[in-house]
Amino acid sequence: MRLLINAVGLRAGGGLTVGLNGLRGIRDARPEYELLALVPAGCGYEELCARLSIPCRTFAIRPFYPGWRLWFDQVLVPLIARRWSADVLFTMNNQPALAARCPQVLLFHNPYYIYPLDEWSPLLTGFERVSLSLQRRLFSVTARHCARVAAQTSVAAKRVQQQYAIHPERLTIVANAVAPEHERGETDAGRELAARMDQAASGRTSVLTLARYYPHKDLEFVVRVASRLREAGERRFVFFITVAPEQHKGAKALLETILCQGLAEDVVNLGEIGYRELRSAYQATRACFLPTVLESMSGTHLEALQYQLPIVTADRDFAREACGQGAQYFSPGDVDGAIQQLQRVAFANTRLAAAGAAPRRGWTDVGNELAAIIESIGSPQDGAPRMAAAKVPVDVAGTRS
Repeated sequence: MRLLINAVGLRAGGGLTVGLNGLRGIRDARPEYELLALVPAGCGYEELCARLSIPCRTFAIRPFYPGWRLWFDQVLVPLIARRWSADVLFTMNNQPALAARCPQVLLFHNPYYIYPLDEWSPLLTGFERVSLSLQRRLFSVTARHCARVAAQTSVAAKRVQQQYAIHPERLTIVANAVAPEHERGETDAGRELAARMDQAASGRTSVLTLARYYPHKDLEFVVRVASRLREAGERRFVFFITVAPEQHKGAKALLETILCQGLAEDVVNLGEIGYRELRSAYQATRACFLPTVLESMSGTHLEALQYQLPIVTADRDFAREACGQGAQYFSPGDVDGAIQQLQRVAFANTRLAAAGAAPRRGWTDVGNELAAIIESIGSPQDGAPRMAAAKVPVDVAGTRS
């Protein structure tokens, strides 16, 4: 099997996690595959591909990136696939190549393509709105030409089917998994991070909102909650966020708001955290607060569940599927409702009970499922998991089986 993988758009946040671990999972599951990966430069792919003996071609961010991506996905990728004689093209970054001659599998994980425009964040810039709207239109054409479209949840799969009229037989579900770094021991940097969090908490309840800045993460809501608590004289909580000002102009504005409102001791920015330090961050916190309003599938929900942390999150369909009864929910934008749920988990002062001996899902499992889908193209009798039969059950503690 000669598999060409397009992951060039997966360069930050959850997309980067999917890209790196997806490559790792496929290589672990099918070491005999001939792979060629198209990846963004300077994001960690070079080291990973060298370690796994995966040939790769790297591409730096270009001026007017959206226009360059259109050319890359629709012109260059089909050309590379043809010249390299790919058997299958695996598109990991949401935009299939319309002109690809070989069968194509698409991994879908962009919530802006499946949620109504009136549910988009008001913090999106005009340019971002236009760009995303054009991407949706292109997706409506290109996705129908894919041999398989893999969503990460049944919620996302149903929305894709309903909105883009993709036949259920071509829809599959491949759920996300927790990165293997969470299974490894603490690093020195992780211990320093945990000590910093303990010092900032000073005996208060530490609440972690682990997210790169994106408008749909609604990190501004964390500030609103902290401000309301201070007005009420409630200093029980300290909120930790993980953004950097260069991530987005909204990130810079968020950090300035925290300083201007005198909330620096209540909302503490840890900055970007490396993968090897995530374990320490989760172990140093008492609860996770996730006000995100748009997701295809949030890895943070899964990570919090793995660490058996109480979760307070916005009441959205994707959150309900990921967490089930393992979270406390509030209506999006409801500050008082969020505070009530935070107080509830603080009063309980306990982690979730472990969910028996249910095995944890890993990226090798993801790789095996992706390989089964790839190998089923042209051989339907081999049985790639179909939408109707691929629902992912979630128990109380959120361990996927």
